[in-house]
Amino acid sequence: NLSNWIEVFDPKSQIWEIVLCPLAERYCSTRVDKSAVIEGRIFHMFRNESSVVYDPKEDRWEVRSSICMAILDLGWPWLSYCVIDDVLYCCDMTSGLRWFDFKRGCWVNLKGLKRLPRFAGYGCLKIVDCGGKMGVCW
Repeated sequence: NLSNWIEVFDPKSQIWEIVLCPLAERYCSTRVDKSAVIEGRIFHMFRNESSVVYDPKEDRWEVRSSICMAILDLGWPWLSYCVIDDVLYCCDMTSGLRWFDFKRGCWVNLKGLKRLPRFAGYGCLKIVDCGGKMGVCW
């Protein structure tokens, strides 16, 4: 069923609940390709270039295709993403480390790093939240 991408588990009651998306049939004809949680909202991106955002506090869904596609480039599976303190970071072998400026709607190079080490062409690079600090794994 396209409309139930999220299941929420309540550890106290030990019960799972489905969060239905009323926008699924119209805007989301494929599987969730990438997702990120930023400022408490869940961004779902799809291969068909549509995107939806869910705000669990307000139980509200909205379509945000243009900004989401600018945020997560779905064509490059070797990109790594990480959210630390509500800032979305991205890392790839070509562009290095960047963060997304929501006010300007663009990626900005992260200052302070001259370059990443050289990796084999088949290398894998991931960034992760390490207790509020960015960890780079390869």
